[in-house]
Amino acid sequence: MKDVITATLKSRCDLRNYVLTEKHWKHLKDLQRLLEPLFQATITMSKERTPNIASSKLIYQYLFDHFESLKKASNPDFQRRRALAESDASGWKIAAATAAIRKLEKYYPGTDGKSYVIGTGMA
Repeated sequence: MKDVITATLKSRCDLRNYVLTEKHWKHLKDLQRLLEPLFQATITMSKERTPNIASSKLIYQYLFDHFESLKKASNPDFQRRRALAESDASGWKIAAATAAIRKLEKYYPGTDGKSYVIGTGMA
């Protein structure tokens, strides 16, 4: 896909200024890694005839784990220890993962309590 997009942008005079650098492609790959679990969660819930509380709790935990691991891997201290490049490039990933965790925390409490126990028992 990268080659096709690059060739298309280079072939048109009006689009040559928009050719993506390797740094841009790396950021897009990072963004894909960030968003992939959300896509998978959407697909999983869409396949359910009736999405239920039991499956939503598992999906929440999967998403929490994903975003927490991104925060850790994007942390500049962690990067230095592993000799990863570009200390300033990870800031947006930490911010995005933190925002995702905050949003999950807003809705996650709905998977606890009596409704969860009853829903799990009925599943």
